[in-house]
Amino acid sequence: MNGVDQIVREPWVGWAIGGGIAVGFWLVGWVLRRIVFVQLTKLFRRTQTEVDDVIVSSLAPYLPFWFLLAGVTIGMRFTGFTPAVMSNTDRAAEFMLIISISFAVAGLAGRLVALHASKTTAAAGSATLTQNVAKFVVLALGLMVALTNLGVAITPILTALGVGSLAVALALQPTLSNFFAGLYLTVARLIRVGDTIERDALLRLTGKTLA
Repeated sequence: MNGVDQIVREPWVGWAIGGGIAVGFWLVGWVLRRIVFVQLTKLFRRTQTEVDDVIVSSLAPYLPFWFLLAGVTIGMRFTGFTPAVMSNTDRAAEFMLIISISFAVAGLAGRLVALHASKTTAAAGSATLTQNVAKFVVLALGLMVALTNLGVAITPILTALGVGSLAVALALQPTLSNFFAGLYLTVARLIRVGDTIERDALLRLTGKTLA
């Protein structure tokens, strides 16, 4: 009896092999995170830029999960499931991979914004807001890619969101106008913390007129 026949005739052997592959992949990811990434972090701390440190610290927590997804996908081949089940499993793994990558990139974007704000006094006040906006944009794009990968048509969703956003924008026009005016002043560095300006000058900067 060869190995393939034994796996077919003894289902528990296939499950054992599949589980071993999944656990093995997860251990590889865990070791890479604990050893390789730790050494990379120590190495990057000697560089003049902090961007590499942020990239490593943002991606490292997700590495064991990504290896686990790969291990589960490969290990499922030994469990004797039907091709239809395997196809659904692969699509589910791809969905979770895309979502996890989206969270990793969103966290990276937020930390990069915070890093930039920490070096810019004018942007410090809007750091949290800008971080949340950056994370939301990345997660929204990742969700759309994940849904498209599952075969879900996102065009009707985008249309509904566009109509809803237009209605909200019209209803909250004064509030949104003040919000974007303040954000523009902060990002453009037209004023800084500690500056003294007159009300008329501020209105001219924001493009508004006195009531």
